[in-house]
Amino acid sequence: MEKGVLVEQGTVREVYKNPQHPYTKKLIAAAPGKGEMHAPLAGTEPVLRVRDVRKSYGAFQALKGISFDLMAGETMAVVGESGSGKSTLARILLRLDEPDSGSALWKGRDLFTLSPADLYKLRRDLQMVFQDPTQSLNPRMTVYQLISEAWVIHPDILPKAKWRARVAELLTQVGLGPEHMGRHPHQFSGGQRQRIAIARALALEPKLIICDEAVSALDVSVQAQVIALLDRLRQEMGIAFIFIAHDLPVVRDFADHVMVMQRGEVVELGTVREIFETPKQAYTQALLAAGLDPDPDVQARHRAERLARAP
Repeated sequence: MEKGVLVEQGTVREVYKNPQHPYTKKLIAAAPGKGEMHAPLAGTEPVLRVRDVRKSYGAFQALKGISFDLMAGETMAVVGESGSGKSTLARILLRLDEPDSGSALWKGRDLFTLSPADLYKLRRDLQMVFQDPTQSLNPRMTVYQLISEAWVIHPDILPKAKWRARVAELLTQVGLGPEHMGRHPHQFSGGQRQRIAIARALALEPKLIICDEAVSALDVSVQAQVIALLDRLRQEMGIAFIFIAHDLPVVRDFADHVMVMQRGEVVELGTVREIFETPKQAYTQALLAAGLDPDPDVQARHRAERLARAP
């Protein structure tokens, strides 16, 4: 369906293998997991060194010694089932929660030992885009207020006389326009609200953006647009990303390295090509096998393989 009109129908295989309508073709082409995989960046130094980070909530160990390096301009995808510790790691790196032990060196300074004053200054370098922009954007604020709030908190970044022009630039950068700055979040689609959330994160000119399931709630065509936007921003501005996701095809298209987590531990870490083409751990192999592929023939093969393995 497109705009309330039935544009095409048929069996799954007929529609996927031989689409007739341009809109159907557009939807199928937007499905992730078929593009070129990124090659690892060469000749760069880590901007973030995470070592042996641990966190417990009572008797429950949420993180059990997490370690990894993140290079400037690189995307580290973090994947794993619900409860594996992905979001806990994100909160701790941003000091929204405190670790029990470990270190996270951001350009040589340990995020976990910074004073409140030093952490306040560093906040502009580290930003986050949450899964649900409906929840993360204040519905009472206009788009202009949402984006310019960053400069209210950090007034030394930009003189107030330049705020409106800069908001217009940021909106244009994320595929919206200056005419949108007077509207409220409920007047936009989910994809547009996520673009506003990204523009708000960019207002502080960060060096690292943590995306916690930032595209999982979007439909496939809008998801493809947002991923393309993030990839362009990475190339143009050198922003590093920690990309937390369940959608493995999206990870395959966007990440440079992949960290696989299970029950608070890193079970496998490698380049996106290593993880997707030659996974070593059984858990990683199971995650990849469970990934949804839009091709009905691939899905049929996966179902047959799962049935063959079943006791």
